[in-house]
Amino acid sequence: MEYRLGIDLGGTTFKIGLVDSSFQMIRRASAPTDPLARSFDAVAADMADLAKRVIADAGLDVHALSAAGIGTPGCINPQTGEVLHAGNLNWRRAPLARALSQRLGLPVRIANDANCAIIGETLAGAAKGKKNALILTLGTGVGGGIILNGKLFTGGNAMGAEFGHTPFVFDGLRCSCGLRGCLEVYASATALIRMTREAMARCPDSTLHTYAAREGGAVTGRTAFDCARAGDPAAAGVVDAYTTYVAAGLGGFISMFRPDIVLLGGGVSQAGAALIEPVNRKLPDYAFAHKLVPLPPVVAAMLGNDAGIIGAAFLDTME
Repeated sequence: MEYRLGIDLGGTTFKIGLVDSSFQMIRRASAPTDPLARSFDAVAADMADLAKRVIADAGLDVHALSAAGIGTPGCINPQTGEVLHAGNLNWRRAPLARALSQRLGLPVRIANDANCAIIGETLAGAAKGKKNALILTLGTGVGGGIILNGKLFTGGNAMGAEFGHTPFVFDGLRCSCGLRGCLEVYASATALIRMTREAMARCPDSTLHTYAAREGGAVTGRTAFDCARAGDPAAAGVVDAYTTYVAAGLGGFISMFRPDIVLLGGGVSQAGAALIEPVNRKLPDYAFAHKLVPLPPVVAAMLGNDAGIIGAAFLDTME
């Protein structure tokens, strides 16, 4: 049996999994990242130490592994193994692959976390068996990854498929990347929360207020979907606007790449049919030649956090 190590790095936690050749997770563990309070070296050391424990718990030696990889947010250079920029990690030109490789004693590949997610979903999830698949991850930001003809598309300098930073609204809202009108400003969970708060300000009698009060005052990506499901018109308006933004963004990507399937991942995708159904319904309004060529189905990603771990472990199979 072949075994591989995959790491999914996030701003809050990192998750490690030992994966076998049938894409089954045989061991897993996680720990806090806390990158703003600790140095890069401290985070890298923690990841390596936990990886060693996961491997040892499975009764294996690190040198028995056939591959290891890590998916991380931000701009990545897979050739040098550096995280060039990751805002939520506060890293610049961080030599992550080298740091882990030195501590583990085996080669480590590195890729953007959304790229790892689409690899995992194509190998073992909702896009299994598809040659062309696209994922849009709807979380704090909007990530993206695409498989074309069975291979991961990364573009020049491995900087392609930044779907969240596609210009979407001319002279629109300022994005965290510094540009204006990026899709991320309208289709992320952060955008959904902003839109929900705006609706609450406009509609003081909305049940959005009582829902948030039950949650200790918190407004999340679930708030509008849950209240819309309960019949609140202000929440329904938020969901309608949000799903229109998602459908419009996807329409452009479908027109460019014509994938066989489109996946929605990230925290917002947990809304399930309340997100997926209106996006599929609205998609023909934004995709080129939809009357001539069938549109790909938009479905929810299946594997959750496991997609990034599996994809990182099998990075070399789709390069």
